[in-house]
Amino acid sequence: MAGCSAWQRDSLCVSSQCNIFLCRNMKSLLHRDALLVEEHGQTCALAEQPDTETMLTREVLEDLVARTCFVSPSQRAEQWDRWSSAQLNTTDDDEVAEPKVAEEHFVYPLNNLQVNKRLQVPSRLRELAVECLFRGDNDRITLASLLLKSFITCPVDIRRTLAANIILIGGTVNIPGFASRLLEELDSFLEWDEFSNLRALKGTFRIHQPPAEPNYVAWLGGAIFGALECLPGRSLERSVYLEKKTLPDWTSVIDTNPCESAQRPEVTRQ
Repeated sequence: MAGCSAWQRDSLCVSSQCNIFLCRNMKSLLHRDALLVEEHGQTCALAEQPDTETMLTREVLEDLVARTCFVSPSQRAEQWDRWSSAQLNTTDDDEVAEPKVAEEHFVYPLNNLQVNKRLQVPSRLRELAVECLFRGDNDRITLASLLLKSFITCPVDIRRTLAANIILIGGTVNIPGFASRLLEELDSFLEWDEFSNLRALKGTFRIHQPPAEPNYVAWLGGAIFGALECLPGRSLERSVYLEKKTLPDWTSVIDTNPCESAQRPEVTRQ
């Protein structure tokens, strides 16, 4: 088991949940706003259909997100926030205009069904579906806040280096606009009192472009690390982990003493 620090474990857990959270939000928005176009052209509200679970499978939701969604800049996202709040607040006399979109809706074919049915989806869902990753819930938990909380758990002397060496992994980060919006959110969240001791990092966050696609670059990195000769001193065997149930603090426990590693298995290359 390759060694990883607390912030790395947190990041890996977050990346594995983003897609699930995103698909769940897309499904909820489709139930609320989408129309179903029947085989002969009739339309009806998707929410009125009894078999939506068959239509909106995980594969369909992931494909919708990958093909149609993009992340808005923070300024446009605030416009959507004001518009959404105005739709919920029926007592508000001030009418808030909906941000402009290129087309009112788009049509998505449901190829997973035996019959010829299509979804008519409002174009605003292309942006609103992804906002759940940046707006969070009542506890204000977002990608940016989770990342900053991971920075707080790191030693002070390595925070600036980490801030300048962020790598995004997972298929979700391929959504257009994701990286630039995350950088905006990180700087914005530093104004919170909770992250006041990280304000010196403002403007220092940098995201690297890895030499592979984000959806498999983590596996590529693991393969490269697994081939290094330093692996025995910077990793933990599965049997040892199952026995102790704990991981060392890899930021302070780094085996650089040849005498101490004499009994470790040697790694050689053919």
